Amino acid sequence: MEFKPDKDDIKLFNFLETLSIGIFVLDAKGSPYFANTTAREIIGKGIAENAGTTATSEIFDAYIAYTDQPYPEEKMPLTRALSGETTTVDDMEIRRNGKSIYLEVTGYPVFDSKGTLLYAVAAFIDITSLKETVNRNADYILKLEEYASQLMITEEKLQQSYETTRNILEKSPLGIVLVNEDGSVEYVNQSMLDLGGASREQFKSVNFFKFEKYKEISLDSLIRGVFNGTSFSTDEIEYTSHFANKSSVRKFTGIPFREGNESKALIFVEDRTEQNKARKVLREAKEDWENTFNSIADMITIHDCEFNIAQANAAAREALHLDLSQPGASKCFEHFHGLKEPHKECPGCISLKTRKYSVTEMFEPKLNKFIELRVTPRFNAKNDMTGFIHVVRDITERKKLEQELMHQALYDALTNLPNRILLIDRIQNLYDHRKRRKDLLFAALFIDLDNFKKINDSFGHIVGDELLVSVAKRLSECTRPGDTISRFGGDEFVILLDELDSQDDAIGIAERIRQTLASVFFLKGHELFISASTGIAMADISADSPQDLLRNADIAMYNAKTSGKANYALFDASMHSAVIDSLNMENDLRKAIAKNEITVNYQPIIDIHTKKVAGFEALARWLHPKQGQIAPGIFIPVAEQTGLIDSIGKLVLKDACENIHKLNSQFELDTSLYVSVNLSAKQFNSSLPQIISDVLSKSGLESNNLRLEITESTIMENIFVAASILDELKGIGVQIYLDDFGTGYSSLNYLHKFPVNALKIDPSFTKNIQDDAQAREILLSIQALTNNLEMKMIIEGVEDQSQLTTFKDLNCQYIQGYLFSRPLPTAELFAFMQNSKGFVAQVTDNTA
Repeated sequence: MEFKPDKDDIKLFNFLETLSIGIFVLDAKGSPYFANTTAREIIGKGIAENAGTTATSEIFDAYIAYTDQPYPEEKMPLTRALSGETTTVDDMEIRRNGKSIYLEVTGYPVFDSKGTLLYAVAAFIDITSLKETVNRNADYILKLEEYASQLMITEEKLQQSYETTRNILEKSPLGIVLVNEDGSVEYVNQSMLDLGGASREQFKSVNFFKFEKYKEISLDSLIRGVFNGTSFSTDEIEYTSHFANKSSVRKFTGIPFREGNESKALIFVEDRTEQNKARKVLREAKEDWENTFNSIADMITIHDCEFNIAQANAAAREALHLDLSQPGASKCFEHFHGLKEPHKECPGCISLKTRKYSVTEMFEPKLNKFIELRVTPRFNAKNDMTGFIHVVRDITERKKLEQELMHQALYDALTNLPNRILLIDRIQNLYDHRKRRKDLLFAALFIDLDNFKKINDSFGHIVGDELLVSVAKRLSECTRPGDTISRFGGDEFVILLDELDSQDDAIGIAERIRQTLASVFFLKGHELFISASTGIAMADISADSPQDLLRNADIAMYNAKTSGKANYALFDASMHSAVIDSLNMENDLRKAIAKNEITVNYQPIIDIHTKKVAGFEALARWLHPKQGQIAPGIFIPVAEQTGLIDSIGKLVLKDACENIHKLNSQFELDTSLYVSVNLSAKQFNSSLPQIISDVLSKSGLESNNLRLEITESTIMENIFVAASILDELKGIGVQIYLDDFGTGYSSLNYLHKFPVNALKIDPSFTKNIQDDAQAREILLSIQALTNNLEMKMIIEGVEDQSQLTTFKDLNCQYIQGYLFSRPLPTAELFAFMQNSKGFVAQVTDNTA
């Protein structure tokens, strides 16, 4: 039976050919099925030209608007429609005869009653010139009957086309209404019903001219103009539905439609609500991105693969004076490096080659700044590289800070000389260099200023600091350009001497330093003299690392200092052995103190006139479990250097006070015995008076029975501090003996100002007193001095009868020595007193 569509169906079918909207239909397999006249006009080809084509991008031959990039196949509305999705794009560009046509395309699928995909439809509008499109559609409507009379198809295809046409109209996302001249609705599609929220019966029951107006725009007047042959198209307007209180943003398009002698209006309604929202969000996001992009202080430029600068933020445009108005005019290598073509080492070139992110720090001459350049490659959805992004950060201040921190880390803040860290690094470099040059000879000079603490204590640290700066300058005058002068710490300097011919070169520089430092320093109105002790260590087999070399130089310096200061010493292996021995002794001494191996011996002090023991000198003794008896002259200096002298001093003081108190309590003597205790200079400090008071209080010994022996050098080291301490001790009631008198410089000018009760004459002075007339005269002078100052004089080291006779003839009163007794352990001390009853036989037997 021949298919004969009714009047309404023919209208719907013919209607597709009259639309100003392009309609292009694919079947379920993606093959071109139908293209109306508008579609063929816009894309430049119809079904026949697209036969066998399955790629929708080839059908449209489209580009992303305003770019040269082909429109991605996966984003084409027809492609999405074949996947069952409805989508709209408004950025599609078709190029024809040197002109661009811009389309708004909607793709949507058409399904049968079972949900099987039948067709994919693309409806598109030429938005380049809406007016021309409307006029063109009017011409198409006039030719509708002519086209229908020429259409020859079979009943089956006609039926299929009819159903396709109805599905296209009903499924179109555009609302479609056909209005008669009296305002009655002749046809309305489902999309329009959905937009209005009404049924088909409701919609057709209302006169179309009665729909609400939008502000000042009267839709009914616009529609009435269509019947007179005038098309219209509105902007996006906010419209409130007649059937439901629902507001939406819509765009209305009206074109004339004639059926015979009847004029009708074909109205297209597009819901732009969601699209408008999306555009707003996109616009705001774009504005936010641009604001953020331009607010970043770093210079950011976006490049394509041809090194053109496509985008640049405000910081980059200002710094590089960029003008991006002409695409392709700005090349990154021109602006950044001043080159005419890219350099293969350029980070951008490397990024294009490796497709990897990179960070490079460099000095940029054009900007006159240090920069950090971060290059990030850009890729499209197919992982093809499309360019790269430059992020340039000004790190000039950071570099300056790093350099300052590096300088602070490697240089002394006061003298601006290399510090210990940098010195060790340079020594290590020489050792590394020496592996290639076996004949390389270098040395380290370790310099320590003599008595620098006195200058700080006397004149203050400001003068002390200026002195260190002046010393640093003088040291630089003594060295060669390639040498390194370092402030090692405090008042210590180290000079690294490179490229020496022999050790004589190092010795020569050390001598030059000694002479240079001997000249007076004028600082803050003061004339200061300073000397230094210098240790010289050569880089040889005994020093194969920076630490060894510095250790050897330090050891040699201490040898120079102990040999008289203002001198220099060359390191040899025996010095290191001595240090090791000293370290071992220190360890053993610590153990000895912990195990109470330090004991006290007592040597009698004899009054020649009374022939009695006046008192005892307490002497520390150490019986080493392996080495036997160790002389005080060996372990006491070690104890002083390590601070162990405090523990030993307190031990001796406590033991001496307790034992002498027991002797005085046990024996009935005409005069109480006293005990004389030696004090190290290390013990002579402000805490000493309180320590003495505590020991006397706990032991029960009367304060006038305690004598404290100190040396002249201890007092003269700081006479003002010494005077204060001595006054406190005098207040306690103890007596002060000046030990080793006559062995060194005696400041007689200060002697009468201190509360000194006695002078002890050193054995070295009295050893040959009987044969040395000059020594006897000196001794008589000292005796006269003590008499005038009301002091006592004690002669040490009396070992034979002839010496005793001489001292008796010289009318000396107090003596001690091996002639009478060696120092006695505690147990023998009480036996000695028990047997002698306080009398000494040698004195008694030889005074008749």
